[in-house]
Amino acid sequence: MMESMNTVMKDNCEFPVTAVFTAADGHVERRTLSGVPGAEGGVTYTIPMAEAGKWRRISLHVEGSEARRGEDGYALTERGLVTHFTEETERWCPENHWMAQHYVAMKTPRMAFIGIVDSLHYEYQCWCVAENGLYRTYPEWEIDNIGGPVYEDIVYTVYALPPTADYNAMAKLYRRHFERRHPDLKPIAERMASQPLLGKLRDAFALRQICARKWPADWMRGVDKKAFDRDFTPGDEPSVWCVKSFAGTLEDLKALKAAGMDDVALCLAGWQTGGYDGRCPSVFPVESVAGGEAELRKLIAGAQELGYVIDAHNNFTDSFTCSPRWDGGDVAGMKADGSLHANTDFWDGGRPYDTCLKSVADRYFYDDLRKTRELGFRGAAYIDVFSAAWPYRCSNPKHPATRRDTERIQIALAKFCRELNGGFASECCFDHMIPYVDYINYAQCYIRKMRQWAATGRHVGWDEVVPFFELAFHDVVLSNPDKVTQEIPEGADRLLLWEFGGRPVVYYWEASDIPKMKKLYDEFRQLRHLQGVEMTEHRRLGDGLARVTYANGEKVYFNYDPTRSRTCEGVTIAPLGWKLVK
Repeated sequence: MMESMNTVMKDNCEFPVTAVFTAADGHVERRTLSGVPGAEGGVTYTIPMAEAGKWRRISLHVEGSEARRGEDGYALTERGLVTHFTEETERWCPENHWMAQHYVAMKTPRMAFIGIVDSLHYEYQCWCVAENGLYRTYPEWEIDNIGGPVYEDIVYTVYALPPTADYNAMAKLYRRHFERRHPDLKPIAERMASQPLLGKLRDAFALRQICARKWPADWMRGVDKKAFDRDFTPGDEPSVWCVKSFAGTLEDLKALKAAGMDDVALCLAGWQTGGYDGRCPSVFPVESVAGGEAELRKLIAGAQELGYVIDAHNNFTDSFTCSPRWDGGDVAGMKADGSLHANTDFWDGGRPYDTCLKSVADRYFYDDLRKTRELGFRGAAYIDVFSAAWPYRCSNPKHPATRRDTERIQIALAKFCRELNGGFASECCFDHMIPYVDYINYAQCYIRKMRQWAATGRHVGWDEVVPFFELAFHDVVLSNPDKVTQEIPEGADRLLLWEFGGRPVVYYWEASDIPKMKKLYDEFRQLRHLQGVEMTEHRRLGDGLARVTYANGEKVYFNYDPTRSRTCEGVTIAPLGWKLVK
């Protein structure tokens, strides 16, 4: 690998980076950029923010990286979305314009490259485009959408690779590049010395329990939720009801222990005022319908006596108009036109607005987290979608914040959670949060989206998902790969959970589910020693076979054939089965 890296500078001369600038009047200007060579052959290209601010749109193209329809290879972008060169016309970008990992990559019969966006992360999108059968992939910044002055330079580092390189080599390059820019990044094995509970979390089967909420009990069985698409007030908000009392939750945990599930980490949700997502960002008092503070303390102590980890779910990402902290909207982020950042979905508290962390972090959140710890919670303090959301910008003149300002506050809160509780957890995990997150409930949900869109005839731009995130960060962040591998997955989805090195998590469960959970738990016990171990290589070997190799030398083989056993490299795997080879 190092020999191929040493050829990169020459390759970059052959494949220069061209910037395409588009002005407000539609005028287009192309410039070949001069780069600065760096570590491992990477070349860094910079567009100063003063220059970037003159344009409406800027895209960066690695020349010579184009591919023709029908050629071998693929385009690759965040999470590990693979697009093969099969279409005459194609144009897509990841949904929501959110980039969790900041790279674009391509492999063709002639070359391969990975381009990493090092700055102005939150204002660009990766495009995969085919025109007349010619494929290109590139990052593009919509300068008009920043909502204010350009606040930092555009910085883009490109690594050219030989044609034999694939997503495994790209992921390892990405990790090394990330380590150089983020010295706080430490593997789980190293962090365990300063986080005594991390080893217990690594080995634990993850559960969530919602204790109280506002949505109807049968909301997942077809009830029209649009009644919650509104701005509630404290006078007309829906009633809170008890999903599972604190006392009832403790009884269920005792049943888990009796069934032989000795290692469990429970994330308790819906314990705060208004229940689950009910009055965010308000937290206290503890919700009385679930039993109140005294019963909550009994639950926490009882779970810990069983040897379980129990930590708290909070939501500081959304703000609702029925919250006692709404303060006329001052808790929410403001757009440049003076309107508030309203979310497109709706939850128990009604229509959510994006919280302005600059406005409220020091006023509320540190004290809330301290009070939460005083209840007895220990483990990975969970803040809902905190690491899954772009840092919100705010144009309120009382507390203006760029996305980079909000990023710094997010990181500070995550580090505080680690110091206070022993860990921090959320979901998805955008790059800026990776050094500070111990566990994410799911890496992304592109596999689920792929299936849903294909079923409805909607165009899907990518053809498969590979574990790029896990190849880069499996030894750093505990994770579950996708929404389809959550709960108690069966069949191929269960294999997918293990193929991506996943840690199981079950959101919705009752005591009647314990036998099925125990079966999943027993499988996890056979593989959990690989949690926090570097995933060194992933291969799909054809005919439904796959192999994953870890840094300790162990390999796991997978057979997706539901009807017959298969033999691969001398290893026989049962139908829809897996085998660990030590």
